[in-house]
Amino acid sequence: MERKTGLRMRWVVVILVIAAAAYGLLSQPPFRAAALTPPGPIVNELRETVSDANVVIVVADATRADHVGCYGYPRETTPHIDQLAQSSVLFESHFSQTTETKSSTSCLLTSQYADTNLADGPRPLIPGTFTMEAGLKDAGLRTVLISSNLKASPLYGLGDDFDEAIWDRQLEQMAKEGEQRYIPSLAIRAFREWLDRNADSRFFAYIHLLPPHYPYEQPDEMTALFEGLSPVGFEPGGVPYPETTPAPIPPTPPLPDWINHYDANLRHADASIG
Repeated sequence: MERKTGLRMRWVVVILVIAAAAYGLLSQPPFRAAALTPPGPIVNELRETVSDANVVIVVADATRADHVGCYGYPRETTPHIDQLAQSSVLFESHFSQTTETKSSTSCLLTSQYADTNLADGPRPLIPGTFTMEAGLKDAGLRTVLISSNLKASPLYGLGDDFDEAIWDRQLEQMAKEGEQRYIPSLAIRAFREWLDRNADSRFFAYIHLLPPHYPYEQPDEMTALFEGLSPVGFEPGGVPYPETTPAPIPPTPPLPDWINHYDANLRHADASIG
């Protein structure tokens, strides 16, 4: 009898703890607005300086900082980016928040962590989530998203707040014979045409290039820049794929050649940025 009473008391304590925790969760709003410091003279000066500026964000998907020249890479993978960096502010402690396209892009456009905006997998952004494009549209800028990656497009629930989104079929229709919709020059071509139609507007353009992301289908002259060379700092590891891999791994060239292909494809993206 004493043991049953003791067990019953333990269950009562557990239930009370769970109830208290549940009350604490339910009584709090799911998200709290960050406390913002009132803008000082430097912020006001910056706002005045850029009051007539346009905003362009260019993403080269899957770019490694340690393969970019202005971050110390000795190969000429990014001559145009490096030239831009010489007259720009270069961020040395900026990190992508996730390793997956959709959730990483949602972090960029919302200034929220992925576990706050919840836009991963099949889930779109929560309706009403503040985005960069919504804020700049409210400030009077015309907004456009041009994306060679479907996971950074309205198909995957990103970019609905832009005035215009150009991706997939629209890029494919612009392609010349033999061109794929994900080559960077197509996105740049789409941007130029959009600029011609919106020459009298202040604008915010978000341009998402697929290279250096796989597939590595850069022009032959860029492949030739690094073909057959030993990659910088390459050390063979010899770590095999686990036997539990659910799907067969597609055939790939030896890792040194794979790195050379990556660098050539990064050069492909850099050429379009230039």
